[in-house]
Amino acid sequence: MSETDDFSEDEDYVFSSEDHGIVSATKQLLSKAASSDIITDKGREVVNRIIQVFEALPSVVADLDLQLQVTGPTRTFGSHEIHHWWNVEIENGDLCVTSGGYFYRPETGGDSFTSMIWRASPGFETEYCDYLDTLSLVDDAQPFDLEVQEIDFAQGGYTLTVLEDGEELEEDSSDEDEQDNDEDGKGLR
Repeated sequence: MSETDDFSEDEDYVFSSEDHGIVSATKQLLSKAASSDIITDKGREVVNRIIQVFEALPSVVADLDLQLQVTGPTRTFGSHEIHHWWNVEIENGDLCVTSGGYFYRPETGGDSFTSMIWRASPGFETEYCDYLDTLSLVDDAQPFDLEVQEIDFAQGGYTLTVLEDGEELEEDSSDEDEQDNDEDGKGLR
């Protein structure tokens, strides 16, 4: 079976003009994650496979279950804190890209929020929901593409979670050995 056998014209995604902006921003997010210093080698392999799926659009690559979640640093605005997250998920040909976060104020507590949801399923029009107009408490709420442009892994405070077939990838063994040696005081100096 050749690689092109995974693609089927009759199962293509049905995109509108606004979908291209979401896809472009998602590819930018994935590229930033893949080239960051905080991703493991295994994680980079999975993210590169997700990139291949988005590069093949509107064609469908079936039988994958991959996910990337990026969590940003906590930002403080007066007495409250906000952190954002971005999620890209592929499950059996269905694509889902979401952005959201968590808002916390000591006086009133905290709650999670959703900024945007974009879903694509083979043969169907995409679903897009933008909730920015409901996020008046989120000081730094922006459209998805602008959020992605501002992500800078070099600033620190970001975390990446990569899943394959529903399982979170473990750290590379070489990274674990290095961390163990550093914790024991036996690391290279």
